[in-house]
This record gives sequence, C-alpha cells and structure tokens, in this order.
Amino acid sequence: MIRFQRKKIFGILSFGIGAVLSTVIILMTAKTPRTDSCLLNRELLLQIPYMMIQKKQLFFRILLKRLKWLFLFLIFSFTIWNDRIYLFYWSVLGYAFGSLISLSLLQYGWNGLWISIAAVMPQIVFLIPAYVGLIRLFTGGREQHAILVKGLKYLAFFLIGVYLESYVNLWILNVVSKII
Repeated sequence: MIRFQRKKIFGILSFGIGAVLSTVIILMTAKTPRTDSCLLNRELLLQIPYMMIQKKQLFFRILLKRLKWLFLFLIFSFTIWNDRIYLFYWSVLGYAFGSLISLSLLQYGWNGLWISIAAVMPQIVFLIPAYVGLIRLFTGGREQHAILVKGLKYLAFFLIGVYLESYVNLWILNVVSKII
C-alpha cells in the first residue's frame, strides 16, 4: 500500500513537471500567436459544424492509435523498467496537457482554457484510469482471476473513452466554439 502511495505521488509530480516543462518551452519559443500553429485553430473550430465525418472510421482510427500506445505500455510493464514507464506515461501526459493549455491560451486568451477542456472531455475521464489501471494491473503480479476481471473492467473503460472521443467530443467542441 505504501509503495502504491509513493508511486501515485511520483506520478503526480511527473505530470506536473511535464506540464511545467511544456509550458516553459512553448512560452519561450512563441513570439506571437499564429492561427495555424495551434492544435485547435480558429479555422478548424469554425469548420466542425459543417464537416461530414465518418464516425465509424474515426472510431477505428482512434482505437488503433490508442491501442498502439496501450500495447507499448503493456509490453514495457513486464520489464524491469515498469516503474519508469509508469512515470514516463505521467510526464508525457503532463507535457501534452501543458502544450494544449499553453497553445490554446496563446491563441484564444482565457477562452482557450475552455477550448482545451472541451478538447479532452469526456474521454479523458475514462482513458486515464484505463491506461493507469492496465499498467498497474500487469505490474502487480496478482492471481489470474483478479487480472482477468480487472483487465476486462479497464478494457471497457478504454473502449468507452475511445467511443466518447470519436462520437461525443466533436459535438462538445462544436458547442464550445459557438459559445466562444
């Protein structure tokens, strides 16, 4: 239990370091906000309501993209570097979060905060526990029944997160872009 608490604290610290590092790098290198440099530029947000998106194809594309990372994390979780991979995951996640927030704030001002939140909601609520749970599950060494039951639960979280990212997230971005 103490080892898990320490791992949790180090994960949060890694996330924070990644977020701060990306923010510092972006703010030091960005001279003026450019409309084409932002992950969610104005032109893209204005086009979302008029896009004809094949959501089934988007679902499978996102699923394959997420499965590659999940597979990579799971493979490394069986190695002696499993704790380092856990911390690396949190630092990469923090770096991506800091980049998204920084670029959106540069592009849209304080309204960029809402766009950043809309870009990751609601899928992040399911994807983070799925990734972390599956990594922890395979680094733990429990009995087979517990691995199967918990693994299926985390896999369901993973699939729900991918579904929300491909079907619900564009609608949320559309609503937020109309408000802002």
